[in-house]
Amino acid sequence: MNHPFGQIVNPVKRLREILPRPHDDALGVLKVTEVIDANAAAFIKHSPYVLIASSNAAGKCNVSPRGGAPGFVKIVDEQHLLIAEASGNRRADNISFMMENPHIGMLLKQDVPIPRSDCPSLHAGR
Repeated sequence: MNHPFGQIVNPVKRLREILPRPHDDALGVLKVTEVIDANAAAFIKHSPYVLIASSNAAGKCNVSPRGGAPGFVKIVDEQHLLIAEASGNRRADNISFMMENPHIGMLLKQDVPIPRSDCPSLHAGR
């Protein structure tokens, strides 16, 4: 079958034949953490902006921006954050989606440059 994007790579095994996994010491591997360590905490505390991505049980996706003064994202412990739900449009998409599916993605932004090796990638909802 002709596909508008060319050949479709499937399954993941075939993808890994084309694009091997990174080495264990590669930046893309080292930046991933399942806990909020000291580097992640420092980054979070200085971030004035975050995008929160979520999906419901049916797979419908949503990305919502949140912003405030640096420190508006509160660190509860090494695996939990608090982010206020501003009145905004009152849709509460992320909250309702997280009630069905706790797995989320977050992208935090800083105005101050930091070394790339100190930028963590958090995997939430595990």
